[in-house]
Amino acid sequence: MSELQELRARLAQMLLDPFMLSLPEAALDEALRRALEQVNLLLETPAALAGLDGASTGSLPAYARPALMDCAEAFALSMGLGSRLLGFDGSLAGGPALLAYAEARKDAAEAALEQLRLYLLQSSTARAGFCWPWQEEWV
Repeated sequence: MSELQELRARLAQMLLDPFMLSLPEAALDEALRRALEQVNLLLETPAALAGLDGASTGSLPAYARPALMDCAEAFALSMGLGSRLLGFDGSLAGGPALLAYAEARKDAAEAALEQLRLYLLQSSTARAGFCWPWQEEWV
């Protein structure tokens, strides 16, 4: 099983639990792609998922996988919400519970990205600050 297939299966399982959202593979891939873009904003070197967009090998660090999955779930839920809107009045099949769950997962995704950012800062060997060059002028 390739990395993309494994992540796609995990994402589908995460979405089936609460509200039986059934999204096509293309939608799951797009959610993973958008989540990877968010995670790559934090990483020094951009990561790739084997099987996604023609990448033959995956380079996503293990510590970034939870943030990727949380973000992918939030993006997939937002896509699922779009398909459940009924009519022009914005009524939602599934009601306010689905909307509240999507908001909670979005908040969890933001928290996971923040946790990843903090982990990267704490494990970095680079200096956290910077120095101003001292220019001494004698008058």
